[in-house]
Amino acid sequence: MLKNTWNNKERPMKNSEVLLSRADFWRYSYITYAIDDVAPASLTLQDRFGVNVNLIMLLCWCLQEGVILTLTQCQQLIECVEDSEHQLKAHRHKRHAAKPKEDEVSARYDDLKAEELELEKAQQALILAQFNQFDVSFLPKEAAVGGNVFNASIAAFINAYALREAPKARLLLSAIIKALP
Repeated sequence: MLKNTWNNKERPMKNSEVLLSRADFWRYSYITYAIDDVAPASLTLQDRFGVNVNLIMLLCWCLQEGVILTLTQCQQLIECVEDSEHQLKAHRHKRHAAKPKEDEVSARYDDLKAEELELEKAQQALILAQFNQFDVSFLPKEAAVGGNVFNASIAAFINAYALREAPKARLLLSAIIKALP
């Protein structure tokens, strides 16, 4: 599992360093998505509230690493994936339509699933290209997940997706955050 690897003096504050690499983000997302109820809650947020699952994974990483995202940064991330999100939605629709019945096997469906993963990876690359350009702030190391300090990234994310008046969405997001190690 990726853990907080910088002490407060070594953490990059500007885009002089890559905060998160593609390989690390993909691995982190894969591991985090497999935790308890993270996948079902993420998919419900995606399907019912239009929340991008890759951005949920980035939020989780930020919370665990003590990175603070602002409302403007969250909005920029949502905007940067807008086109790829339309592409992914169309592809998901195609994959769902090709889903075989219980007793059937479908090479076409399996191919569509593999293609969707490649589209997800490409979307993550777009997210990281934007994210790694941000000047970010960090919570003190001891205040990351498990500490008693609220990371403002959560409020920024909720506001960027206009979820303040969506208690079900906030509960789902809360369940994801609570599931983090």
